[in-house]
Amino acid sequence: MDMYDLEPGYPALLLLTLTTLLSALLASIATTSYYNNSNGSDRVDRSLKWFLAISPAYPTRALFTLLIATVFWVWAVSKNINRGWFGDWGIVTFLTVIVSCVFVCVVEQRREKAEKSAIVAGAAANGTGEKVVVEGGRWREVGRWLMLVSCWIVATNYAWVWGTIDVPDTFAVYLGVGMMYWFGLGVWNWWGYRVVADKDVEEEEEKDTSYTLV
Repeated sequence: MDMYDLEPGYPALLLLTLTTLLSALLASIATTSYYNNSNGSDRVDRSLKWFLAISPAYPTRALFTLLIATVFWVWAVSKNINRGWFGDWGIVTFLTVIVSCVFVCVVEQRREKAEKSAIVAGAAANGTGEKVVVEGGRWREVGRWLMLVSCWIVATNYAWVWGTIDVPDTFAVYLGVGMMYWFGLGVWNWWGYRVVADKDVEEEEEKDTSYTLV
């Protein structure tokens, strides 16, 4: 018996479980590498509590969500190719999540580059390398809400299928799990982005100099 011999919905549940575990591991490793390269520090807590409660929106949460959405988007594309296009609206809903994650990554990378440039400019001006805070709150706000809304679009698609199409009970279980999973994932991403943004606002208030990211 292979994965496709299981009852409807079980293969998707198995894929969701495995993808979640693997994505969490890869996102945590990427976070450690990111902070090592950015700050020269290896003190990154990768506990479950850290991951769920205080992990940063970028790279941890955005990468975690991007990996899962990409896997299920590829699967949705495969199903549409085999069964007819737009038989599974996951090709659209998961793509909105992918775009949102990429947007967050681009905004944060631009912010990081601007901050490094500001440090160099500050060092040239006053002979210090004091870290400065780069403003970019409006784009972070956009990223925060994009992550929330796109995940909720996926959850809505699960709910729509569950409520309008007669499916086997095992597949209905998957739809219910998927609906709650993506609803929670949207809140988790939104909260993580809020924590990072609020922290930067506090840091900015403590600085005399700031540079605007446009």
